[in-house]
Amino acid sequence: MSLQSPSAAAGAAGDVAPAGEAAPPPNPASVPPPKPVPEPVGPLRFAALIVLVLLVNAWIVAHTDLDAAIGAIIEVVVAVVAAAAEFGPKRYVHRFGRQVLWRLTQREVLIPAYAIFLIGGSVISSVAVYSAGAGEIGSVKVGSEGSKRFTEEKLTAADPDAHFYRFTNPFGRPLYLEVRGYARHSFDLYPWFPRRIRVARDLALSPSLLIRVPDHVFALATGASIELQGCPAVAVSDREASVLFGEPRPIPDPLLAAFNRELAAEQEPADTTAKRIEAWLAALPARPPFSITPGMRLRARLVGPDGGEIASREFIVGEEPIQDIRLLTRK
Repeated sequence: MSLQSPSAAAGAAGDVAPAGEAAPPPNPASVPPPKPVPEPVGPLRFAALIVLVLLVNAWIVAHTDLDAAIGAIIEVVVAVVAAAAEFGPKRYVHRFGRQVLWRLTQREVLIPAYAIFLIGGSVISSVAVYSAGAGEIGSVKVGSEGSKRFTEEKLTAADPDAHFYRFTNPFGRPLYLEVRGYARHSFDLYPWFPRRIRVARDLALSPSLLIRVPDHVFALATGASIELQGCPAVAVSDREASVLFGEPRPIPDPLLAAFNRELAAEQEPADTTAKRIEAWLAALPARPPFSITPGMRLRARLVGPDGGEIASREFIVGEEPIQDIRLLTRK
């Protein structure tokens, strides 16, 4: 014979409803919530989803070179969906499609997706640099004005474009572009719209500076050197009496004619004139550690073996592809 406490007995008696009475309702906390049933997708939410997809696709195509990859992904998705609809159980395929579409059109998904897209598009933009027929360019640098930090890419015949991504703001961010052989290019980067720069069309050639020994001090050229402000000295002689700072370029005919007029004014003999012009045309190449930009104020000088200054000249860089700088002596 088993013994029960009064409370246990009362609990046991309470579990059984007296005859003629309904069973007590179940505890709501113990009943699992019903699963959400997909409702028909409204036209406004469906339109909002389509607009978001189009906007994201437009941003990706405008700011990246992934349009071919995106097209391939879309083709694969379409092929998979078509295969599932053709060979899979149609009831489950249709149910799965409705479930996915219903999830994507919920406010909990659409509102955060729009917020992320709007915030990201307002602070991130891109710079696209294309060679545009300029050939093998090499190093391309993009950096912020006033900052020493920059990003470097290479433009080659096999890869003729480069993309740079930068944080910006609705008021624009000042950036610069440096390409070897071209003048430094400054611009403002704004959100939403990428900055596209075609090197051969949008950039000006960087001026090259032909620094020449004056004709009347050729005798002092051997053992001397030409110095350009901010550049290492380059040794010259009476046979190589000039230095070409910047990109190597051929001497144009108008400059050659100017050499002849200059020496004719000095009434030099024909053989001396030929030797002087030949020495100027045998320009020694030198690449400065900075980009030569029109408007820069520079100073060049001819220094003798003892360090004494023989000739010098201060000048402002012009826009000509080759700028002739004839050093001057003190009178």
